[in-house]
Amino acid sequence: MKNITLICNRRAGRISHEAHRQTPPAAEPCVRHFLSKDTMQPFEFLIPKRPVSLQTKNRKNLQAWKSFVHGEAKKAWSSSTPPVSSPSLRFSIVYLCDSAPADIDNIIKPIQDALVGLVFEDDFLVSDVDSHRRFLAEPIDVTTLPPLLQMGVATGNECVYVRVSDAQDLRSYL
Repeated sequence: MKNITLICNRRAGRISHEAHRQTPPAAEPCVRHFLSKDTMQPFEFLIPKRPVSLQTKNRKNLQAWKSFVHGEAKKAWSSSTPPVSSPSLRFSIVYLCDSAPADIDNIIKPIQDALVGLVFEDDFLVSDVDSHRRFLAEPIDVTTLPPLLQMGVATGNECVYVRVSDAQDLRSYL
């Protein structure tokens, strides 16, 4: 019996088929793994600057912030990779802040808007949002954090860690 794994390589724009001869244990069924062409590899980047709130009265400052975020994301996003069109994406941010931080819920939308057309086709594709705010003056255990977020903590400066990935089944969040 063959276990066939389809592997999607978004960067190369092709799907390769790898066949492995396996005899699954009698008690366990043979499992086939499929990644659709719209499966997204997790994407992360760090915005090394204090975020601007959606509620700011200075609209010019908000537009400059979105442009800055787009530029930071563009540095990390492969130029040959088209925007993701997955039907369900997870958008996660960690805001590392000093005193008097922006409201966490008001910094999400400008960052999402800045990624439209680069990372994902439309922010409507984002179905799950995780947002976290941590004060740099308080201890932060970095031992299990992603390396990029560890770097953000180590700088000691306000920044926003952003991660975009495929959304999971609702049960995995609750």
